[in-house]
Amino acid sequence: MLITAGQKVHQLIDESPLGHASLELLVNLLHQMYEYGELYELTDKDYSAHLKINIPDNEKHGTPFSDAELDILWENQFDPDIELILIMCYSGFRISAYKTIFIDFDAAYFKGGVKTSSSKERIVPIHSAIHIS
Repeated sequence: MLITAGQKVHQLIDESPLGHASLELLVNLLHQMYEYGELYELTDKDYSAHLKINIPDNEKHGTPFSDAELDILWENQFDPDIELILIMCYSGFRISAYKTIFIDFDAAYFKGGVKTSSSKERIVPIHSAIHIS
């Protein structure tokens, strides 16, 4: 039985051990490669055009702390690790942002971020629950 290039591309995605997010990157790369190939007449057909990822999106979403769990954190707020967790809960920054974040205590805001160029300059007010006057 003859296997076509299109079948190979689909087989590549369907049999891959990668997770959904990695497969999205791979499919995007294949789209770009075929677009380049068509532009320079290296291929006459885009075999990535109808690719589907046939596994569920396994993106992991965090579960917020319940009120009872937050109460436990507040009961232990003087532990430095718990203090950081509380700051993270109320500011929304990623843990890696705290290495370079700017804090203006007088004006009560954080400035920084790590993911994108616009988030690196993001200003977030310090929540009244964690702001010490």
